[in-house]
Amino acid sequence: MIIERRIATRHPALRYAQVQSLGLMLEEAVRGCSAPDIVRIVPRRILHASRFLNACYAAFVDHQFAGALTASHPFIEMGAMERGLNLFQIWECETALPTPGSEYAVVDMFAAELRLTGWFRWIDDPGEAASPEMEEGSSNPELLALQSPVAVCYFLEILKRLDGMDTEKIKRVGAEAALAGKDGLDYASPEKNYRVPSFGEEMLSGLEVMCIMFAAFQRFAPQQDLAIDLHDPYQKALALHEGRKREGQ
Repeated sequence: MIIERRIATRHPALRYAQVQSLGLMLEEAVRGCSAPDIVRIVPRRILHASRFLNACYAAFVDHQFAGALTASHPFIEMGAMERGLNLFQIWECETALPTPGSEYAVVDMFAAELRLTGWFRWIDDPGEAASPEMEEGSSNPELLALQSPVAVCYFLEILKRLDGMDTEKIKRVGAEAALAGKDGLDYASPEKNYRVPSFGEEMLSGLEVMCIMFAAFQRFAPQQDLAIDLHDPYQKALALHEGRKREGQ
C-alpha cells in the first residue's frame, strides 16, 4: 500500500498501468478469499484474517483512485468491510508521516487488531548490500541500450503474437506484464524468472517482460510514457514486422 501510494503520487503517467495491475491483484485476492475449495478447507480464523486484510487493501485502492475499481464491493458482500476499514484507518494514521522502520509497528497493530499476535516473531537481519550488478540490472538506462539487438528479436516475436489479439486482450497483456514487474525487472540477466499468463506457461526474462509491456502499450496507449527507452528497437522491429507481413511471411 505504501509503495502503490508512492507510485500514484510520484508517477502519475503510470496511472493506467497501475490501475490495471491493481485490478488483476484484487481479482486474485477475491478468488483467494471466496473460492469454494478454499472456504471449505481453510481454518475460519485464517480465512477471516485474510478477508479483513484484503478488505483493507480494497479500501485503500478505492480511496486512492476515487472508487474507479469499486474494489470494496466483493468484501462488503463477504461481510469483511467493517474490519477492513478499521485496519485501513490504522494504516492511514500510522503512515501519514512514515519513518524508517515504522511499517513494523503497523504490522504489530494489525496483528493485535486481528488477534494474531504470537503467530509470528521478528528476527533481526544483518542485511547485505545489493551488488552493483543487481542494481544495474534494474535501473541502468545505458545497460538497457546495450540490450537493443536482443530487444529487436523479442519485439519481432511479440508483435506476431499481438497481431492475433483484440484490444482488450492486448490491454490485459500489458497489465499482466506490469504486474510481473511490480517488484522490479532485472533486464541484465538472461534468467527466465517471470511469467505473463496471457503468453502461456513459458517463463520469460526480465527484458522479454519489459518488451511485452512496451509493445502492448504501444498498441493501445502509445501516449503513455512508461519511462522505458525501448523506442529505437521497437521501431526497428515494427518496420521488419510490417515488411514481413507485406511479403506474406
